[in-house]
Amino acid sequence: MNRVRFPVRAAAAGLVLGALACQPVFVIGWQEWLIMICAAALLVGPVLFRFLRMRPPRNGKRKRE
Repeated sequence: MNRVRFPVRAAAAGLVLGALACQPVFVIGWQEWLIMICAAALLVGPVLFRFLRMRPPRNGKRKRE
């Protein structure tokens, strides 16, 4: 069975050409940085916390049993 891939390619080409046509302005203020840092902390923080808790203890530091 041969699937038609034209709509996906057309959409990808449209997105690429649209991105190349505009001249983006990279101006980010401190409020935007704060929002991005908070969002990253909310997304990555719990996973990182669980990973750090699952690590084996370092030399000399053992969990009480």
